[in-house]
Amino acid sequence: MPAICSLIAGPGAIGALACAQAQLYGPVWAYAHRPKLSLATECRRTPTSVPLLWQPLSAAEDTVELIWICCKAYQAQATAEVLLNRYPNAVAILLHNGMGPQQQLAKQFPGRLIWGTTTCGALKLDPYTFQQTGYGTSHLGLPPSSSARSPAAAMLARLATWHGPLNPMVTEHIEALLWQKLLINAVLNPITAAHQIRNGQLLEPAFAAEIDGLCGEIGQLMQHLKLPAIANPHQLIQKVATLTAENRSSMAEDVRTGRPTEIDYITGFLLHQAQGFGLATPFLAKWHKQIAQAGKS
Repeated sequence: MPAICSLIAGPGAIGALACAQAQLYGPVWAYAHRPKLSLATECRRTPTSVPLLWQPLSAAEDTVELIWICCKAYQAQATAEVLLNRYPNAVAILLHNGMGPQQQLAKQFPGRLIWGTTTCGALKLDPYTFQQTGYGTSHLGLPPSSSARSPAAAMLARLATWHGPLNPMVTEHIEALLWQKLLINAVLNPITAAHQIRNGQLLEPAFAAEIDGLCGEIGQLMQHLKLPAIANPHQLIQKVATLTAENRSSMAEDVRTGRPTEIDYITGFLLHQAQGFGLATPFLAKWHKQIAQAGKS
């Protein structure tokens, strides 16, 4: 199988895992999507440590075939637009949180998008070292409008043979998995961010009513969108909170450090969709307002 030349935008936690994954199958470059970008040089994985083999930016970058969008949701669309226009023969994998850029980019660049979601995770130990903390699965699939003969479909067939840190798996149900991840993020992230708690603390009885309210509103929206229902969403939240009990959500860290959050691409996206159907969403509105205000303070 020929090597695949990859370019990674967003070399943070997931970007470091993407580098460790992609370098097994070809050279990897990093795209500086923000100023003063530092590159991690090591990804620790039980029981080994993997050096991250970033290639120096050069004319060879013109051979890029696969673009990994691992940056924050509010940077994803603009970054993907720049890179897909710069490399007209490349396909992009969207691995960011939230929703919105996926649909817009699929319209702008038909046949060149792979949608993805991952349950893998990593923790930054220092500016140059990440530790893989989540050994899950990275589901990859085509947007509903994509053709089976598109460049993205051809790339997806090549990725189906990959093994490694991200544990990639091709699925025909990527949209349903993205909505499941969106529900998890819409419940877990704002509550943990507002209260500055670890994920496991979401299991406390005091949060049960908020979880039920959010799950109910998202479930109603999914019904109007004719999407498959998520079975036992409250239990799903509890399972994720249990499995990641000692972790702090990315939104909790963003609020703590005063960085911008992805709230507009999580609850903001859901609110916009719900407004189109005239649905009442007091729980989503409450948490969107609370985190949006926290980001301005």
